[in-house]
Amino acid sequence: MESDEKTKSWILPKQISNYSNVFELYNVCEKPTTKLTWLHSWAGSTITFSIDREDNPGQSKKLAKYTLKGNAQIAMILDLFNEKLSYSVGDLIERTGIRFSDIELFCQTLLAVEILQSATVKIKSNSNSNSNPNPKSTSKNSQNTTETLPIIDQKTILDLNLQFYSDTLRCDLVKKYMQLRQLKKSQDKLPLQKRFT
Repeated sequence: MESDEKTKSWILPKQISNYSNVFELYNVCEKPTTKLTWLHSWAGSTITFSIDREDNPGQSKKLAKYTLKGNAQIAMILDLFNEKLSYSVGDLIERTGIRFSDIELFCQTLLAVEILQSATVKIKSNSNSNSNPNPKSTSKNSQNTTETLPIIDQKTILDLNLQFYSDTLRCDLVKKYMQLRQLKKSQDKLPLQKRFT
């Protein structure tokens, strides 16, 4: 099976590689002269994130099911958290094959929406409203909220947030990723001394 250059180093989850192998076999049998190249980086994903939550002490827990709209990279990262609840960024790189320069922003996205958390990383956000413990993502129209990217490295430990809460049951991680990518581009244009104030 051939992949595009960007995804050649990726280590696909077994479920995905099994489907790819079945389709490749079908393709070889049905269209033997057609070359098949996988463009995994173009793939979208829908992830169901289920979490037992106790809204009020003393009440029974209820299952909250969130639907996360993501891409292949986010799905690969979150799939690993089915095995254990904590990874270093370096472990994620090793287990997914995604380069640090690429995985960094995906992890920052998952930290920003608080699906992942880290004891060593603080999400800096300056906002006039402090009433909501889980601030919403910054929109272009919002004048009173600024967001900065969490700083991570390969040693940063990321934990699945078992207390995750969102007002909506659908979370668009691709939209948040695009917002943070735009923020990163604008921060990269700033002189170094102004980036981390």
